[in-house]
Amino acid sequence: MRAGALSDLIYKAENDRNSSKYTTVTLNLDNSDHGIQVDSKNVIITRTIDEDGKGTYLLNGKRVTRSQILDILSIA
Repeated sequence: MRAGALSDLIYKAENDRNSSKYTTVTLNLDNSDHGIQVDSKNVIITRTIDEDGKGTYLLNGKRVTRSQILDILSIA
């Protein structure tokens, strides 16, 4: 998914009452073969972006950096 600014991915209603404050995307990856070096049969990567365009990453519920996500995926 692409946008001019990350905040453009957040739903904006005509009246602020129905607008979203953030957007989230989650990837669930089967890791039963342990191809991704995480000690779990499932790898869940979540990214949340707020109205200011600031994002957070979670790996199986634990907050991590974008760099850590890229490192783990590049090894797989």
